[in-house]
Amino acid sequence: FTSTREQKMKRYRVLIFLVLCFQFTILYLTQFFSPQFIQSMVLVGENNIYNIFKAEKQFILNGSISLVAKKSNESNVTDIKLDINGEFFPSIMTSDSNGRLGNQICAYATLLYFQMLHGFHAILNEGQVGTIGSVFQEDKIEISASRINMPPQFNFNWESVASHTPQGAWFPNDEFLENIDKYKYNKFINIGLYPHYLFLFKRIVGHIKKNLLFKNQTQILVDHWLAELREDNISEKEIIIVGVHCRRTDYGQHLEILAGASLVDHEFFDKAFDIYRSRYNTVSSQVVFL
Repeated sequence: FTSTREQKMKRYRVLIFLVLCFQFTILYLTQFFSPQFIQSMVLVGENNIYNIFKAEKQFILNGSISLVAKKSNESNVTDIKLDINGEFFPSIMTSDSNGRLGNQICAYATLLYFQMLHGFHAILNEGQVGTIGSVFQEDKIEISASRINMPPQFNFNWESVASHTPQGAWFPNDEFLENIDKYKYNKFINIGLYPHYLFLFKRIVGHIKKNLLFKNQTQILVDHWLAELREDNISEKEIIIVGVHCRRTDYGQHLEILAGASLVDHEFFDKAFDIYRSRYNTVSSQVVFL
């Protein structure tokens, strides 16, 4: 009888020991599956989905998706909707600008402003990044060429937060700018076709200059040409260089269609040049127009 009792006690001790080991194992492993650990872990590999083009940006934040069923008060139909709760992902922002280099630079600068200062995740398409990368050093560009692949049972719509004047100038909507916190999560934002929002991105112009560096070959040619320009300066004054962009080609047609206007002539440029000369030509400096 005593031997049987001892055997049972021994089995109980073993069972209790195994249960305790199991519990401690669960507690130990739990920390590795906590959101904090997962978020730190997914940023390690270069090819990890969470490493989005040099920006260690996490797309799992603090939210969830659930199906919610609610019976309609007006009928016997039950409405079933997919509900996103909390800050599920940072809103993705883009511009479908189809213009040339100048338009793409402005779109890039605007998107970079919203990404840096407000936490949106900015993307451009391959053609847009290719246009910028054809002139500037691609490894300095902080917005990657991206596309969004949704599961086959889902789709999404871009929400436009900008509008244009009758003359074709685009501006972000006041409602968006004044309530920007409402747009920071769980949305797909289109910031406008031609977002030339200098009044916004001038706040990060120093950072933009570090992003948009000419390709080395182009920079060498420019530096050489500017050096020759300064060597030819017999007055020994400080040269102030003013760039001049005189757009023609299809812009005349744009002006006529959108504003009923025509291109400026040489009198406009002569007057503009005189303004800069009157402001910056001094005994020690001289303006040169390029």
